[in-house]
Amino acid sequence: MKRPTPPVYVWTAFGAMLAAHFLVPIRQILSFPWTLWGAVPLLVGAALAAYALRIFRRHRTTPTPFGRPHRLVTSGPFRFSRNPMYLGILLMLSGVAGLLGTATPWLVIPALGALFAVFFIRQEEKQLEITFKDTYRRYCSRVRRWL
Repeated sequence: MKRPTPPVYVWTAFGAMLAAHFLVPIRQILSFPWTLWGAVPLLVGAALAAYALRIFRRHRTTPTPFGRPHRLVTSGPFRFSRNPMYLGILLMLSGVAGLLGTATPWLVIPALGALFAVFFIRQEEKQLEITFKDTYRRYCSRVRRWL
């Protein structure tokens, strides 16, 4: 059975955030116009994920979680985070939570981050270590997983 890719988890998380907001909002923590500040992390996250994806394409290596990497990318946002695409996605969802303004959508974001770490990042790191050996280990010693 084929494992779902990150976009499936992202859309599921987005649906869960909307459901939490509309069905069990618990508490309004931001009100209009303050909710509009959610656009900032939404746009920053989208730009970060898109930039990281563009760098992968420029280096002609796969952004697919279970694909075989051809190059170790350490430039651009990969100088600061080993996972800028996942970080960008979490920032985007933080922006959505801010736009919604209630507390419950925020509960989805750490859960999605944990799912990314368990189901994708661990396996990606193993593959990168097998493929790039000491070069990858040195990179890990310099750059944190998230920030």
